[in-house]
Amino acid sequence: RPGVRIGRKSLICTNYKRKHARPAFNSSCIPTVLASYPGSGSTITRLLIEMTTGVWTGSIYGDESLYTSMPHPFCGEMTTQDVVAIKSHGPWEGQPTVEFAKRAVLMLRSPFTAIPSYYNWFNAFHKKGSKALQHQKQATEEEWIQWREKNVQNQTEYWTNHFSYWVERFNRSDALFIAK
Repeated sequence: RPGVRIGRKSLICTNYKRKHARPAFNSSCIPTVLASYPGSGSTITRLLIEMTTGVWTGSIYGDESLYTSMPHPFCGEMTTQDVVAIKSHGPWEGQPTVEFAKRAVLMLRSPFTAIPSYYNWFNAFHKKGSKALQHQKQATEEEWIQWREKNVQNQTEYWTNHFSYWVERFNRSDALFIAK
């Protein structure tokens, strides 16, 4: 089945999977895409999925900071195989999509809150790299205003295009949309 493994096995995950989470129980299962604009809560949603099901979630990104994070490492971060869901922000700023997906959960967060959340991650990551305390510190108001003036129109278009892509791709009679 389609999928990719990125990188190496981690000793953390080798020990961790025996205690709390494991690869997907049915390796022929094609995972569901967890599609979201950055800053919409996909990482916390992955954590909730893993903690409630005990099954890994994956990502197309291979973010080593999530792969080795404690106390809950995302052991499926480096793969799209043997996972129940795959995180994807694509298509967004040239990000790839998961072409083999048969189904998706589209996470929608208002662009009024998702864009500032994305900026706080972006700001922390670009200041400290993968060791940043992502989503734990806010940028200064001055930094936010300066970035917002240059980028908010583009990001709003990315948010809209992301939404449209996933709704059009899975526009079927059996689609379920939940909005709050």
